[in-house]
Amino acid sequence: MTEERVLPRNLEAERAVLGSILAHGETLALVQNDLAPGDFFRRAHGQLYAAMLALDDVGTPIDLVPLRDYLKASGLLEEVGGPAYVVSLMDGMPRGANIAYYAGIVHKHARKRAEVGVFARLLEQAYADDTGPDELLEQATTAVDGLRETHATIGALNPAQQWAALVEETRNAPKTRIYLGIPSLDNLLRGVHPGEVCGIMARPSVGKTLILGHMLRAVAETECGVVVFSLEMPAAQIAMRLARTVYGYTRDELEDKIHGGLSGQRYEEALPRTVLVDAPGLSLAKMETALRNLTPRLLENQPPRVVVIDHLGLIGGDRGLSTYDRVSTQAREIKELAKRHRVAVLLAIQVNRDIGGDGSRELTLGAARDSGVVEEAVDYLVGCRRMDFCSALSREQRVKYENAIFLKVLKNRHGELGRELAVRMDTRTLELREDLDLYAEHTEDVGAITRIRRLNRSP
Repeated sequence: MTEERVLPRNLEAERAVLGSILAHGETLALVQNDLAPGDFFRRAHGQLYAAMLALDDVGTPIDLVPLRDYLKASGLLEEVGGPAYVVSLMDGMPRGANIAYYAGIVHKHARKRAEVGVFARLLEQAYADDTGPDELLEQATTAVDGLRETHATIGALNPAQQWAALVEETRNAPKTRIYLGIPSLDNLLRGVHPGEVCGIMARPSVGKTLILGHMLRAVAETECGVVVFSLEMPAAQIAMRLARTVYGYTRDELEDKIHGGLSGQRYEEALPRTVLVDAPGLSLAKMETALRNLTPRLLENQPPRVVVIDHLGLIGGDRGLSTYDRVSTQAREIKELAKRHRVAVLLAIQVNRDIGGDGSRELTLGAARDSGVVEEAVDYLVGCRRMDFCSALSREQRVKYENAIFLKVLKNRHGELGRELAVRMDTRTLELREDLDLYAEHTEDVGAITRIRRLNRSP
């Protein structure tokens, strides 16, 4: 005969917490931020704890008489066991200094009960005839994410711990910062740190995906794990763009070479530990699930350090919300994802044609605001434009700016805001190279140009 299982609980620990507060009211402050009335298994214990919190809120001492009077006035005195049970809580009461230990036991069992409840409900859904596998998997993912968020610990650091965190960050910074392969931009941003979000913003067709591809290749050369969520282009189109930069072919040439049996070894060697997910309409919850479920083999046993999302407007979400509210929420959730997984996020942000104009208009910090409060959630924001898209240019100017993409740092968490820098696209291979002559026209910092030339090993 199978032994019947009971829900996790420890009634003695619950009594110890309540008795300690009743005897030493000041001990409530040690546990009230981490312990809720719903954490107690016995309903009466939860009601007693809630009554103690209520007394504390109005500044009333937590003692037998005030507690009894409050319970009586609320009609709960007999329900919790009467005056005798309240007094009995102090029998064998542990030292007040140990209350955090017993509160931890109560909270741990509450978590276990929550987990049991969630999976019990999923089991019922699995037996239901009208629940398909896709729906069940979605419910399970949502349930597990909810548990993870509920059980997430909140780190509270004292000054010594804060200093230790600073020392560790400083020592590890050279190894953990992500550089994007555009020296003048890297010089301004000083690297993207784990837990940070860098937004690349432009109107359609200016070159957001092209710039992300360039950054992706630069990051891949450092051999860190990269996960790309392409919500617009299928995998083959992304691979075509990246392969052109790897092999140095035009699209037609590359297709001919592939038909002729071109090996993909060079492509694979250029993008080690890079995973591409091209499922459309992914929600951020599904992206997090994908990150957690990546097999070690895919990233060669390296944890992901960079996540690329192309682009913000195509992320799945609650369509009942307005576009502004949905995108604002998603931007904040992307920041939370970056912090939870300790990854740097490169995020493409598309502005509408009214704000971006013909693509030559200089963008401002609030250019994406019509779609959501994005600029508040990102650590860096780079606005992009194409001067050669401007119909008012003369032929000479059009040649001067042909295939040049201008980038301007609109938000920089760790440094200065820079003037516009420029990269020039090779239309044959889609490679990007800095155009320092154009950059020099837009900056007065001669020293910056000298440093960038040195980084580029230019004369």
